Amino acid sequence: MKFLYVFSLITLLLPACQSSSTSRGKDLPSTSPSSVVAVGAMKNVMWKGQLDGVFSTDALSASGFYGVGPLAGLRGEIMVYDGTTYISQVQKDGSPVLNTSARATAPFFVYAEMRSWDTLSLPNEIHDLASLEKLLDESASESSSPFVFRLEGQIDRAIIHIQNLSPGAVVSSPKEAHSGQTPFEISASTVQIVGFFSREHQGIFTHHDTFMHLHLLCKSQNLMGHLDAVRFSRMQLLLPK
Repeated sequence: MKFLYVFSLITLLLPACQSSSTSRGKDLPSTSPSSVVAVGAMKNVMWKGQLDGVFSTDALSASGFYGVGPLAGLRGEIMVYDGTTYISQVQKDGSPVLNTSARATAPFFVYAEMRSWDTLSLPNEIHDLASLEKLLDESASESSSPFVFRLEGQIDRAIIHIQNLSPGAVVSSPKEAHSGQTPFEISASTVQIVGFFSREHQGIFTHHDTFMHLHLLCKSQNLMGHLDAVRFSRMQLLLPK
């Protein structure tokens, strides 16, 4: 998930999403447990081919709910933001499409209810996913509990992907599960990001090489997907109060 490595990949270029004191981890508000719930497991999707939906987001339709995961069949991405379910998919011509829905099903999903946040400006030295993960790891040094967090503001650029597995595809390895991923590059945009941090859930809702799982939504609501790489500009970090 190194920024320079990911950005060296050949990606589909998109126009920018349309949009209308430094401190370190030890200085941040201590994160508190936020009743994070994980349903299903990423490793069962990757290695056992369990692609059917095991969770429906209609249970999260009230304000204060946030969640991320892939669409059943690995046919898209899901993000719940303050009780609204967003579904992104790739059309036959290769272009992305984003809709809201009362219900989406996922083969694995992580969510939390959080209504009170501590908000602070993201320090200037936190410019990519690696430095963000280090910051969150330091801020949660006294707790092993997973937590939800948010980021809002400007990015210089980012790469997201949308799962787009062929109908009827059989998955028995991460390579096969990732074969349908379609990457998109975003530049100079206002975004909203929902993320989950945990040291205890690799293979459940995070990959084996990270403690984070994040989805990015363009504030113009024309694009959303799993966040693979980013260069932050002016951002606010929201942590559970």
